[in-house]
Amino acid sequence: MSILIENISKQYGNLNALKNVNLEINSGSLTALVGPSGSGKSTLLRIIGGFEKPDNGRIWLFGQDTTFQTIEAREIGFVFQNYALFPHLNVWENIAFGLKVKKVPVHRISKRVKELLELIQLENFSEAYPYELSGGQRQRVALARAIAVEPKLLLLDEPFGALDPKVRKELRDWLKNLHTQIPLTTLLVTHDQQEAMEIADELVVFCDGKVEQFGTPQEIYDSPANSFVMNFVGNSNKIIFSTMSSKFFSMLLTKATSFNNRDEKITIEEIYVRPHGFSLTATAQENSFPVIINKIIYGESLIKLELISKDFNEIFKIQTSRNFFEKFLEKEIINQTEVFFLLKK
Repeated sequence: MSILIENISKQYGNLNALKNVNLEINSGSLTALVGPSGSGKSTLLRIIGGFEKPDNGRIWLFGQDTTFQTIEAREIGFVFQNYALFPHLNVWENIAFGLKVKKVPVHRISKRVKELLELIQLENFSEAYPYELSGGQRQRVALARAIAVEPKLLLLDEPFGALDPKVRKELRDWLKNLHTQIPLTTLLVTHDQQEAMEIADELVVFCDGKVEQFGTPQEIYDSPANSFVMNFVGNSNKIIFSTMSSKFFSMLLTKATSFNNRDEKITIEEIYVRPHGFSLTATAQENSFPVIINKIIYGESLIKLELISKDFNEIFKIQTSRNFFEKFLEKEIINQTEVFFLLKK
């Protein structure tokens, strides 16, 4: 294991930021910490990095107890949301800074910085200053500076939070590719669940200072531990038995997602169904019911639909491929909003 976290707790006044957190992170993995604001994810990251001290528990990095070690002794690279580049140093000097502090020989610094400039695709910007770069370029420089000293662990705290959506997408694709080239154990804090699902090997879902679930993106999406994880990671339809007929509720039950660790509050009269559990049909079938298309949200490859059921006056959210939906509109329901909601077999 790269990281072993044992019973970590942290309290600020009356706020319990972390409550007996236990985790084991594999060496070489890219793990995302996700959760609502104030759930404890950034606090844990700062404790692992040595910026905060826990009230209880131990932090083990690569088999060594580092709970009360200095930041410098932990050999960790850290990247903040605001880049934290030195404004008076150019790109080359920013990347070389940590190497100079470690008194690495000049020829080795030159070779390492050149390698990293190629890796972040900024070879022609070595003499540029931070204010001359775009947000995405500055963040790449920050990442290069963090890995220049060859840390054992890389910590990223909302590294793309200040960027616009298009640049975020480009940069997270770049980070994923970078991680395949340099399989450095990496912890990423993000509030963007989709971002975490796309780039992380594993997710840690936090809520109220506790770990709700730890697993691969597929495990967490397909087999959520409880209703919080179900609703936080991805979309879902919450369906209450009392709002519809028992026959239709029974049909829905076959598509419902079961929880690994069922909440005490959740009963058989309350179920959750992911949007991809449904489809559309132009004609009534045994396992369908009439709906009105209330909203259409177009994406690159997926169409998200908000449907209102005519029989139960309930709103359902479903998704389908753009290709299917466009063909469906052309062939089946041109100028027609009433269709049928079909349970996938």
